[in-house]
Amino acid sequence: MPSLDDGQVGRKTLSPGESILFSYRGRDYLAGRSLPPGIYQVMFDYENTSSEYGDWIGKIESEWITFEVAAFEEGDGPEEV
Repeated sequence: MPSLDDGQVGRKTLSPGESILFSYRGRDYLAGRSLPPGIYQVMFDYENTSSEYGDWIGKIESEWITFEVAAFEEGDGPEEV
């Protein structure tokens, strides 16, 4: 999960047409729970309603993203040394 926003740490000002990628682990959003095997969809959205730190006000959202959780089979995990 992203850290609490203090208005300074981790901020990047983007120019028009510029983009940035943030990556987070899926398990961070699932509070450590495992999903059973299957096909899932997720989307992310965020709405900012406060300009406390000179921020923009508005909403951003992703398209629906499809992913699959495969069944775990013996030998699929990391090798033990």
